[in-house]
Amino acid sequence: WLAHDEGGVSRFVRGKRYAVGGMATRRVQCIAAGPNTTLWVGTVDDGVLHFDGESWTAYTPDDGLLDDYVVDIAVAADGTVWAAVGGGVSRYDGVAWESFTHEDGLASDYVLSVAVGPDGAVWFGTGGGVSRYKPVVR
Repeated sequence: WLAHDEGGVSRFVRGKRYAVGGMATRRVQCIAAGPNTTLWVGTVDDGVLHFDGESWTAYTPDDGLLDDYVVDIAVAADGTVWAAVGGGVSRYDGVAWESFTHEDGLASDYVLSVAVGPDGAVWFGTGGGVSRYKPVVR
């Protein structure tokens, strides 16, 4: 998968580029591959877009995302999506979005990056330092 400044997202298969159509925006900021060949796209001002292989679904603050401006995005092994957005972090569990800010323990609301470790812990690079979130396994 490739996000490019020509607008949108493309996929390379066996050396050939295929543009993925139907996106609601062309201002792509970041992308992350999810399970079962799904794709998650963070945009500059249109929130998070999800491509299931056939169609796109858009998520915005109206759906529970903290902000439309997505800086970085990562997908955990269990399919949980983590988006570093303007004002903090939003997590999507496949049903609903939940958001976290400095008040919830982030080092800063200015989150620059998100990464999921092999142990399932989620790391956030912020303007105020690094934060770690370790999900509770039940």
